[in-house]
Amino acid sequence: MDEPRLSTILVVNDDEIGRYAMGRILRQAGFGVLEAATGNEGLELAASLPDLVLLDVNLPDISGLEVSARLKGDPATAHIPVLHISATFIDADSQVRGLESGADGYLTYPLEPPVLIATVRAHLRLREAEAQRQELALLLEDVGDAIIVTTPDLKVQRWNRGAERVYGWTEGEVAGRDLAELVCIDSSGDELEPVLRALGDSGHWEGEVRHRNRSGEELFILSSLTLASASPGSDKMMVIVNRDVSELRRAEIERERLVEELRQLNAELEQRVAQRTRELSRTNRVLTSRSNELEALAYSISHDVRAPLRGIDGFSMVLKEDYGELLDEQGRNYLDRIRRAARLMGEQIDHLLALSRLSRWRTSASRVDLTALSHELLSSLAADHPEVDLEFSVEEGLSVVGDEDLLRTLMGHLLENAFKFSQPLERVIIEVGSTEEGDEQVFFVRDHGVGFDMKYRDKLFTAFQHLHPTSEFPGAGVGLATVRRVVHRHGGRVWAESSPGNGATFWFTLPHAPDTEELRQSDQDELASRA
Repeated sequence: MDEPRLSTILVVNDDEIGRYAMGRILRQAGFGVLEAATGNEGLELAASLPDLVLLDVNLPDISGLEVSARLKGDPATAHIPVLHISATFIDADSQVRGLESGADGYLTYPLEPPVLIATVRAHLRLREAEAQRQELALLLEDVGDAIIVTTPDLKVQRWNRGAERVYGWTEGEVAGRDLAELVCIDSSGDELEPVLRALGDSGHWEGEVRHRNRSGEELFILSSLTLASASPGSDKMMVIVNRDVSELRRAEIERERLVEELRQLNAELEQRVAQRTRELSRTNRVLTSRSNELEALAYSISHDVRAPLRGIDGFSMVLKEDYGELLDEQGRNYLDRIRRAARLMGEQIDHLLALSRLSRWRTSASRVDLTALSHELLSSLAADHPEVDLEFSVEEGLSVVGDEDLLRTLMGHLLENAFKFSQPLERVIIEVGSTEEGDEQVFFVRDHGVGFDMKYRDKLFTAFQHLHPTSEFPGAGVGLATVRRVVHRHGGRVWAESSPGNGATFWFTLPHAPDTEELRQSDQDELASRA
């Protein structure tokens, strides 16, 4: 722990014996002592900033009065207490001249040691108190809060830099002015009544008020008012500490506005959700009714339409077998065409019913190895068509989550489609793979067949649409429509890219397992679009 610093006393006296005696008394009292025999020596030693100067008035080079005046005139030493000591200049006029030269006290010889020490200590205490006061004043000047001292009737006496920053007025501009006018307080209203009542009861009040600065901007102020006296019996003064919380309050007001706006939006959203729920409920009932109608239609097609077709095909066959000899070549050709048309219509009914059954398919999600499934389907195609030179490649590690039966249907149609439209070539080449687009995995089936014109792509996934003559590429025209249905039921997308003679690539995404509610909604949306 540091030792307390000794106060240093500068003794300026041309009498060597008197200087020695005074120094000895001061050292015995615990002070540090500097000694000078002339006024100029005293001024030089004063640069080391002693705590107090004992100055003889009668010096050989310059007067002690001049030394005192020069010490007080220098900002570096003006704060040092100076005590004049004299044995000859002891009359009242001399003492007045000494004090007017800047001295803080006047002692006369002979000096009693206790009087000397007590006087020195008293002036050191005064210097310490003044230093503390100045330090406190600097601290009050530097704080961010506005610190204002007024008379009880709010006439401004002190105004720190914090007040200048908050209100925009300088201390010189506000001295003696009414605080209520400066900060725009309505002193005639009811706002001051509780403040004055609290000050009268306890001498203190604090709360939030609204002021205005010099520019007229409204301020939110946390204010503390205290009635105090500098000393017992002295006039009271009002000490005011104001903190500008405008930014915080405006932020709170904005937050409250946003909360209210959010509450209103939530209320509106709840109303819209309720309205939408009612609309969806009505739509669901309508779609359910139409779905039932479609199921009834599918049942009717399956039973009522098939019977006449079977009759047409059967009687055509009997007619050819029993009466074929009575018909010429053209007649027998007509019978063959009737039978082929009946069989084609039966196949289309089968495909239509299969497409319809997808809407009622009960799905189940599992991890499906798309690589193994593709190999299985392509190998089956190769076995069914040994006369075709089929070459295929399937990317390893293709795996998705979905309904395995639906995905088998999806891949079956795409691979059969690629195989069919590649058969005019000597070698059929089919590729199955995937690529990454952002965070999404995109699968593809690519062939090198006849391709198609992209201007017809809007018809590509529509049932019973043919982009090529059925005489060259027979089929019911529902395979790609089924593909689209399966992909949509898994929440994905499907599209194609091609050009005539350059093959075709069918792209699709399967982002997640099919959700029962999502599948139902997808089916209803499709039914609604058809309706």
